[in-house]
Amino acid sequence: MTDNQEQVAHFIRLIRGISPQYLRYACTHGGCYRFFLILKDRFPSASPYITGLGGGGHTVARIYGRYWDIWGEHNLKINGAVLKFTKRDTELMSSCIFDEGYVLENTDVIKEYDKGA
Repeated sequence: MTDNQEQVAHFIRLIRGISPQYLRYACTHGGCYRFFLILKDRFPSASPYITGLGGGGHTVARIYGRYWDIWGEHNLKINGAVLKFTKRDTELMSSCIFDEGYVLENTDVIKEYDKGA
């Protein structure tokens, strides 16, 4: 692992240490894009990707040639295909549709997103 990659791993461990169980859960159940935004703020070269497409999708960050999420380096050999975010993905994820209150009241928005409309 390069020094830059070790910096990413260290930063993720630091964040995860705030509340290991809660953050792992939150960042794999709807908060993965927001975790990407934290990584993007610290590592400006980060790019968002979607993996685990068959299971509803999960956002990972590509930084220094590797993929990362709340668990650390993301092993894509285990989890399958990865696709770079499209402009539409970024617009949808950047909006408020994944705020808990909004999602609970507007599940049709999530259904439209899942269909790729």
